[in-house]
Amino acid sequence: MTCIKNLFAMCIIVFALHIFLTPLQVHAQENPVGLVINGQTLYGLPISPVIDNDRVLVPARIVFENLGANVYWNEDTKTVHVQYHDQNVRLTIGENNIVVNEYPIEIPVPAQIIDNHTMIPVGAVSTNLGFLVAFRDRTVFVDRADYMPPPIIDEDLFPGLADEPTTTAPSDENLSGRYNESAIVATPEPPVLVTLPGSLLQVHYNFADNTLVIPRTSGVPLMAEAVHNNFYHVNRYEIALGVDASQLLASGTMNIGNSLLNSIDVAHGEQGTRLVFNGRQILSLDISEGDSHYIIRVMCPRQRYGRIVIIDPGHGGERPGAVYDDVRAADLNLAITRKLLQLIEADGYIKAYTTRNSDTTVHWSYRYGMSNQIGDLMITIHHNAAYNLEIHGAEAFYLTDAHDEGRSLSNQEFANIVQRNLVAHTNRFDRGIRSGEFIVLRNTEAPSTLVEIGFMSHAAEFETLINPEYQWRAARGLYQALLEAFEYMPPVR
Repeated sequence: MTCIKNLFAMCIIVFALHIFLTPLQVHAQENPVGLVINGQTLYGLPISPVIDNDRVLVPARIVFENLGANVYWNEDTKTVHVQYHDQNVRLTIGENNIVVNEYPIEIPVPAQIIDNHTMIPVGAVSTNLGFLVAFRDRTVFVDRADYMPPPIIDEDLFPGLADEPTTTAPSDENLSGRYNESAIVATPEPPVLVTLPGSLLQVHYNFADNTLVIPRTSGVPLMAEAVHNNFYHVNRYEIALGVDASQLLASGTMNIGNSLLNSIDVAHGEQGTRLVFNGRQILSLDISEGDSHYIIRVMCPRQRYGRIVIIDPGHGGERPGAVYDDVRAADLNLAITRKLLQLIEADGYIKAYTTRNSDTTVHWSYRYGMSNQIGDLMITIHHNAAYNLEIHGAEAFYLTDAHDEGRSLSNQEFANIVQRNLVAHTNRFDRGIRSGEFIVLRNTEAPSTLVEIGFMSHAAEFETLINPEYQWRAARGLYQALLEAFEYMPPVR
């Protein structure tokens, strides 16, 4: 009898616990994450934001279209593209990385399909598009930043925004179709015409003006969808035609061997036909069309661009720089460089090249060598550290040398412009400018400066330096400094 009573009591306790806990579970499910866009709370969402491993996933189209961005879905590749001004973020469902323009970035939580909605990490996407994002009281706040450049949207690249989430996005090749190039003045060669072996079209390279001439064929839009990719760190420039031209152009190699080019390859693949220009230096290409020919001109940066800046993110690869809480100075340098590059490219007034765009080891000679070959200005971006943990603030270094003589802008004047604009946009403590014997400055012929954004060794400043919103402000300050500096350097080309 006692056993029966005990069993009955246990059943009552289990039943009571079930009744008691069930409302708590329902209550948790009925407490969704809120969403506020530009100060306006969004109600009646078909799906609420979701928290996954301390990261917030939001419905892509609802959030970013409300911020003025364009959102495209590619059903075939399971990718979503978010385009704002000249920045594009591409995410692939289930993959722990995003691609910001051409730069891959690892993320802890991938994009996902939840209840037939595309959910993407709001923090990673927002900060790389220049939006301000915060999470507090179970609510996501996303706002447009007031320091972003004015909209520059390529209507041909993105002809319109469809309402349905199954809309086919532009191909990855089209999305990367931005010019990103530079070159060096080449020694003129004697006029010689070379024909690509085995080609069904008479393709010629003219050494007199460094042009590749391809006859046009009726009904074949050979260059209509051409996408340019300049891998200038390895002196390779590719044009993806976007069509299969194997019936018109035979695969093969045209050996050039002048001061600009080693060779030109024609390659066919699943993505269509590619023209690959293998350079002896950094290349720049331009396509023009005549009535009967396409003309691809291999150019020098100082033939094409009047204002060229070299952006040098310090350290990288085997040289991480200062490291605090597993955060490396090399990565912070690159983060600001990428944001600065986006601001410059969105404007189009200045042409910019970086000494590295990933976590790679770059020798000193390559850094100042690139500047000496193609640069009008050079800015080296660093983050500081000190044994004295109280030291904080921003500072810029310059080198007084013989190159200053006769120039419209000295190294010291350039450093002062950079320091003043950086402090104005970031409100960092102003440590001023000072002379410094850095190798990259000592060997650079163009006006140059090395800027220290702040001290990672200072606890409070460190938290600021790793904040993407602050990085955008620093990038904006450097961008304004470049605009001001070029006012003293009227283009001579």
